[in-house]
Amino acid sequence: MLIIMNWDYYRYFIQIHRCGSLKLAGQKLGVNQTTVGRNLNALEAEVGTRLFERRSDGFVLTATGERILETIRQTEETILGVGRVLSGKDERPEGIVKIAAPNAFVDHWLIPKLAPFIKKHPRIELEFLTGAEVLNLARREADVAIRLVKPTQSGLMVRRVGALRLGIFGHPKLFEGKALPKKIEDILRLPFVGLYPDATSDAETALLQVMGRSVPNVVKSASWGSVHSAINAGLGIGILPTFMAQAPLVSILPEKMQSVPVWLVYHPDLRNAARVRAVIDFVLKQVL
Repeated sequence: MLIIMNWDYYRYFIQIHRCGSLKLAGQKLGVNQTTVGRNLNALEAEVGTRLFERRSDGFVLTATGERILETIRQTEETILGVGRVLSGKDERPEGIVKIAAPNAFVDHWLIPKLAPFIKKHPRIELEFLTGAEVLNLARREADVAIRLVKPTQSGLMVRRVGALRLGIFGHPKLFEGKALPKKIEDILRLPFVGLYPDATSDAETALLQVMGRSVPNVVKSASWGSVHSAINAGLGIGILPTFMAQAPLVSILPEKMQSVPVWLVYHPDLRNAARVRAVIDFVLKQVL
């Protein structure tokens, strides 16, 4: 049976396992890789054996490391659960709320709506986490998440916020002296800007298939923000959420728009924390 003598050691252990390297584990924990390595060495000295094999492609658990992993996971969940319960008892709407959401969604939809919230809750500090990585709410990597794919992880509260609409847009200067396209055939020869395939949602893929295009060309990006900039510069037509496609951009073949459900996700232990509840209530009242 594993006896936890110093939980700090095991925080480093499980993060090394998840990340596969000291450097990445350090980034997750907010320390340098020397600190991570020092804590791992101390843990291995404490248990009297190696827990990881050091390979050229990363750190891999030894047989002993594998045996203690599940116990460490259970202990971590217990400790995180205590933290969530204590946070959930906070009755004052103040403190930090970490919100994970797509960058374009934050920049073009949520932030422009925040003035009334900030005025009402001046002691709540919002931290937006907009990277591509899907953060784990059970491990408190974020308090609230806005997602375009419904989560399958058990133990989370999932509420539908609404649905965004994806359409084809272009800048008027791209059509100077020409009529706007009215049929699919009219757009097939136009320059196109879009996302990389692995950043393209099912709805965007469906719209591309309608357009008869399998691969975007002229400009490719991993973010809607770059696609928006390219369309706005008149480099080509492209697919955007309607909340980003403000004038002077024009809608092309609006009847072909696709709908994408938007989900608000949070851990049930935090739903009664005043600061988190305030954010949840605010987001749910917004209209897509």
